[in-house]
Amino acid sequence: MLLSGSLQKYRTRLQRVYPRSIRTWTAVSAGVALLISIPVLSVLTSVFTPAGDIWEHLANTVLWKYVSNSLLLICGVSILVLIMGVPTAWVVSKYQFTGKRWFNVALFLPF
Repeated sequence: MLLSGSLQKYRTRLQRVYPRSIRTWTAVSAGVALLISIPVLSVLTSVFTPAGDIWEHLANTVLWKYVSNSLLLICGVSILVLIMGVPTAWVVSKYQFTGKRWFNVALFLPF
């Protein structure tokens, strides 16, 4: 893969400054991404294999309950974010107070 001129210069300069650490972090992040993607890939591959009457059985028994519970959960989380998350983010970004730096970090922890 050919890189553009400015990107190649940036990469060469980074490799000169941090040659071993860049390769290490790239390998570590690729490994973590692979580990995280394994469950998603296994679910995606199972969708394309024949499963018989499983979907029909799920639709007749529990599928609609699961869908309605998921929609209820989405609505509840959205309402709580609007009630709790938006005002706290606004206060932290608008005002100066003791502990503001800690709150900047702490408000991201649920992510």
